[in-house]
Amino acid sequence: MKLWPKARVRAIRFHDLRHTTASLLMMSGANPAAVQRILRHRDPRITTEVYGHLAPEYLRAEIDRLRFFPKQDDAPAHTVQMAAVMAVTPPLGPRVVQEAPRRLMATRPSIAKTLKIQRVKGARPAGLEPATRGLEGRCSIQLSYGRVRCFLADSARARRKLACRASVGAPMYPTASDPLGRALDEAISGRPSALHALLARGSKLPGTRANDALADAFAQACRARGSRADSVVLGLARLDEDQAPGATALEFLPVCGVLALGTRAAMDEKVRAPFIAELHARADDLRFRVRDAVVDSLARTGARAGDWLVAEVASWMDGYFHAAAVVRALSRETWLSALHDPGPPLARLDEAFELSRNAPRAAARYPGRKALVEAISNALSPLGVRFGSPFFDTLSRWAITSDPELREMVTGALTDKRLESRFGPELARVKAALDTSRAPVRNPDHDKGPTRDRSGARRRGRPGS
Repeated sequence: MKLWPKARVRAIRFHDLRHTTASLLMMSGANPAAVQRILRHRDPRITTEVYGHLAPEYLRAEIDRLRFFPKQDDAPAHTVQMAAVMAVTPPLGPRVVQEAPRRLMATRPSIAKTLKIQRVKGARPAGLEPATRGLEGRCSIQLSYGRVRCFLADSARARRKLACRASVGAPMYPTASDPLGRALDEAISGRPSALHALLARGSKLPGTRANDALADAFAQACRARGSRADSVVLGLARLDEDQAPGATALEFLPVCGVLALGTRAAMDEKVRAPFIAELHARADDLRFRVRDAVVDSLARTGARAGDWLVAEVASWMDGYFHAAAVVRALSRETWLSALHDPGPPLARLDEAFELSRNAPRAAARYPGRKALVEAISNALSPLGVRFGSPFFDTLSRWAITSDPELREMVTGALTDKRLESRFGPELARVKAALDTSRAPVRNPDHDKGPTRDRSGARRRGRPGS
């Protein structure tokens, strides 16, 4: 294809040979770690993301490795039709990886006419998404994958089999390829050791973050098995600090149990009330990951139960950690979107504020009270956006408090960007309430109090002073 009226030499630096070397080595199958050592890069991502340029022909050859049909040698006699379909199916490489169009010069319209950009006109059996061109960035290759329908001779029978397994609560896939499901089935039958070992081994603990994906997969597996898994879930959730110490891999076991409690309570109304009571018992656990799992479980249940759960957790507002769990869960979008009446959730929030305000002075440094104040502070923005004017009525009542920490919390809501852009007059009303209730500034020239000397005794004022 002719691109320019006359040949033009592309400027090539000697440093570009390093890019060429890395690209050729990677496309020839070299180990990226070896290429990194050859080019003396500190980070292998520099080698693969900056120096490794993969050509479209190479990507086409790689995508053509995919085989959606069995080899013809291994196919039985009754799959001749599948082999025929495979023979007439074009390769996916040219469709997935497209050549990038060159940038056209606006001053040369004749060149733009001669440059023909090929477009995908064919369609895969189940449709084709718009093709994404490759090599548009410096070294990025972007792929566009269309949905491909697999031609299975017994697809209807397979779908009926999966539907039958789902209707009875069995796992959707054979347990031979699902170690978590197999271990859970063994625990249901009375042998929980394999499940405990699998969860502890995959927990990523001790570490900074637990394996949330594994915990969620366990919760979904328990939901699929229904009431058959409730005994296993309760057994895990009730493991105390001695059986599953914090900052160890065993701490992951009660975390999985608590998450499964919330998932089961969200899907089954029959067990909702007793499982919420179990979550109440775990809300003040000494292990912070278990307390965080209670918040996630409440949010999952609230997404289904909505206003019912707001009334159910009214008894939680007598403890610092319990009230903090409710406030944190209420600020989650999953539960907020399921609420219709602003009265009960704002009542729970007001009860949490009163609990923190009426706390004795000895509890000011208690971790539960600190967690409650932090939870209320973080919940102001989402609850204000969700409920609007009724929320600011509650905030105006809070503004008259004399507690410096709580006043600072209310003041912080006035500078929230989400609230400023939507509720300017309401924020002005709260600010006026704060200014009215502010204590007068102490004047050291007139407001004199008793002082103490180093011995601790009160110092009397001098005569005549």
